[in-house]
Amino acid sequence: MVVESTSSYIVVDDGTGIIKVLLPSETSVPEVGRIVRVFGSVSQNGKGSVYINAEIIQDMSSLDLGLYRKVKKIKKHGLT
Repeated sequence: MVVESTSSYIVVDDGTGIIKVLLPSETSVPEVGRIVRVFGSVSQNGKGSVYINAEIIQDMSSLDLGLYRKVKKIKKHGLT
């Protein structure tokens, strides 16, 4: 989920932590609260901070998070 948004980067939170995502040029900037999927490469700056150089930002806002979490749980623990 996008928790911060500027014209050049977003910050996303996946429930385990946050990371800065540098946006490709001419990309529409996702709004705070949007659920996104990011494709890109992980990099580190000279100070040791990790970030993602995004190649693709996919809007996943129509994703049913409740159903997604149920499927993840089933896959992790197997069908019973």
